[in-house]
Amino acid sequence: MEGIVKGKVREFATAVRHKECDAQDEKGREISEALRLICDKIKRNEESFNLISDADLIEAIVYEGMALKARYRYLLRQAKSIGVCREPYKN
Repeated sequence: MEGIVKGKVREFATAVRHKECDAQDEKGREISEALRLICDKIKRNEESFNLISDADLIEAIVYEGMALKARYRYLLRQAKSIGVCREPYKN
């Protein structure tokens, strides 16, 4: 009887671990996709900065770039907390 209970507990623990891993995998995919999108936005922002000459628009693009990079840092912290590996954005 004791062996049956231990076996069932072991099966349950394994199932819970697999479910947790699946949830982390899904969250990891979401974070990786968000990081990819934010990198694309940062690249477009930098390209726009190089094309603009109006002082007001430059100021707006600078603030937008700062916000995008803050969001990127936040997503990196989230990815690190769940163990997602991704190559960092390079300027």
